[in-house]
Amino acid sequence: MTAAAVTSLRAADRVPANGGDILITPLIHSSVQLEHAGKVIQVDPWTRGDLTRAKPADLILVTDADDGAHHLDPAAIQKLRKPGAPVVIPASGTAKVPDGVVLANGQSRSLAGIMVESIAAYDIKPGDPYHPKGEANGYLITLGGKRIYFAGVTECVPEIKALKNIDVAFVPMNLPQERMGPAAVADCLKILKPPLVYPYHYDNARLRPGAPPETSPLGFDDLKKALTGSGIEIRGGSWYPASQAPSGQPAAAAPQAAAPAAQAGEADPGVRPTRLIDRAEVRVSRVELQAGATRRVHTHDDVEFHLWVPLSGTFQLSVGSEAPAAAAPGQAFFFKRGTPHGFRNVGTSAGAVLEIFVKDSAKVDVAQILGGFGLPLRD
Repeated sequence: MTAAAVTSLRAADRVPANGGDILITPLIHSSVQLEHAGKVIQVDPWTRGDLTRAKPADLILVTDADDGAHHLDPAAIQKLRKPGAPVVIPASGTAKVPDGVVLANGQSRSLAGIMVESIAAYDIKPGDPYHPKGEANGYLITLGGKRIYFAGVTECVPEIKALKNIDVAFVPMNLPQERMGPAAVADCLKILKPPLVYPYHYDNARLRPGAPPETSPLGFDDLKKALTGSGIEIRGGSWYPASQAPSGQPAAAAPQAAAPAAQAGEADPGVRPTRLIDRAEVRVSRVELQAGATRRVHTHDDVEFHLWVPLSGTFQLSVGSEAPAAAAPGQAFFFKRGTPHGFRNVGTSAGAVLEIFVKDSAKVDVAQILGGFGLPLRD
């Protein structure tokens, strides 16, 4: 296993079913492994999780042909697909999986002896990132008489509200643009009435280097409170363990350029911040670093959180006591208030990073700010 993988396999949950228990193993983000009666189903397999102990699949379900590969990851499919195993995809995924089985919303088909129904998955509330109707799938499968629903990335659209007799549901929470917050998820579940629910796809920032291990999943307490007395069990999973280096980028130290001498106005030698936005609720800075320059480890205690995004150059990011991790241009790293961090330009030319410091998240549209710098925030 490379340093890029995130170890997340744990003991499987069991759901009684005809022909034996269904084993459910949350992997990472929206990636799930199911086992029943000798068959293995992988949903949205992703190489950011530790797949070394995941089992080869008789059936693979892919919900979306996203740019970030956290739903459709050809490398993960190649690693886990048994010879000839069907891979179910939306039509938008044919370029990445040419031999995939395309199921349009509303279509159903028996594959690998398992009935699979494609359920519409799309956004209603406007704003980027936006998932239009018809481009992504949720899936409803039947194993041992149990109806198991994977919503994918979606709001609680009419096609979902029309579903009946769901036994286990995997539903997204905390999507971008304030879609599917805990209250909205609770309202949706009160309509579906599944006895068992796994919230997933709820903390995109946790996947990035520097995020702490999962302790109190975002929104779980609110969701459980909203469903008190409903008879619906909310079950967690190890979806977001401690983050390490990004996929394909081991955390080993890179050759380092010599540090530049300090210049007037520089807190750290070769580091020059420029304030771009300065408001009560948010400030944004562009920080330029000469080759070999280091922004020493520091914290920001006056913000709710901040995002750190390399714009150009080759950087290593240090967080707390963790080993430095490579950071590629365009990646966004999330830090809670008070998180110790520092960074170094390990390249041979100057580089720059963008930092967004959010003091009042209720008044700040981070996606809009990133979009203004040509950096769309994706789910």
